[in-house]
Amino acid sequence: MRIKHLMSETSGIGYEIWSDLDEALGHSLGTHRAFQIANALRTRVHRDVYRSSCILGQDMTVAQFCDAIAEAGVLATEPGQFSYGLGATVLGRVIEIVYERHAGKASALSEIFAELLFRPLGMGDAAFFLADGDPRAARVPMLYGVKAGDASIHAVVPAAESVPPTDPPYSNGTDHFAGPRKQESGDTGALMTVADYGRFLDFLARGGVTESGERLLGPGGIDALTRRWVRGLDLDTGLARYCGLAGSLNAGHPCGFGFGWAIARPGADLDEYDRFDHPGLCFWGGYAHTSVHHFRDEDAWFLIAPSQVMGHGPDGARRIEEVLTKPALATFLDLWRA
Repeated sequence: MRIKHLMSETSGIGYEIWSDLDEALGHSLGTHRAFQIANALRTRVHRDVYRSSCILGQDMTVAQFCDAIAEAGVLATEPGQFSYGLGATVLGRVIEIVYERHAGKASALSEIFAELLFRPLGMGDAAFFLADGDPRAARVPMLYGVKAGDASIHAVVPAAESVPPTDPPYSNGTDHFAGPRKQESGDTGALMTVADYGRFLDFLARGGVTESGERLLGPGGIDALTRRWVRGLDLDTGLARYCGLAGSLNAGHPCGFGFGWAIARPGADLDEYDRFDHPGLCFWGGYAHTSVHHFRDEDAWFLIAPSQVMGHGPDGARRIEEVLTKPALATFLDLWRA
């Protein structure tokens, strides 16, 4: 496993939910329960290792999490094959180790982010976890889910009520301000305001330079982040196709994961206009359907943040995409082109 695999969703440390989804879709993804098995073996090492109902609420640090992965000694796929999951969590631990060797002191991932990114960009509300009594906790919106088995996108309930009971209890809506607050994850770790997220996107649009003129990321880094795919990965899988991230194998449009997010590479000919055909599109979606689109060549970005709806179930994510994300993005693009 290499750092490029951690950054391109090909680490082999995938989410256990992919095997659940494969069963729901009649085994069309071809996971052979590998993701469930790998996570079950990690759970034998540490009970609180990641599970989809308790993403950040584990009573363990990211160092302990990585030790559990190593001790279990099993991955869902070979490194280099699309697996979409926890590679960025392990990358967070790599960053902690590299920073300690470089700076000569140990620092938590949150401290490193604050020093190198949040403070220089003026992201004053960005954090990994909020302490008891932090007034920002009152501003964290309710997390909802699509009620299982209901065909209507409007049948939304608090997220914990949208899934069967779990052990430990479902906690994704409160992990940032209640519970252990130990695992500073590079995967789904941070929370921030829309304004703070916008400051980061503005930083990319300026080519890696802060509003005050300080360069934090070199032109080569910006180029890799916004234009490049990682060469030599195995994207010929049912999971990669399901996620729309199978690179040049994608049906309809070439789209794949680069160094931390997805990059679309439109072809020269169009049957009809599609958002993935838009020149220079980089994008990312959060687990509660935050949706980010960065148009690197047009000094523009688009952020949908208010949905706060988990797409539990085999078609929950698709329904949210159809009802919220696509219409909102289409409206933005119509106005932008006008």
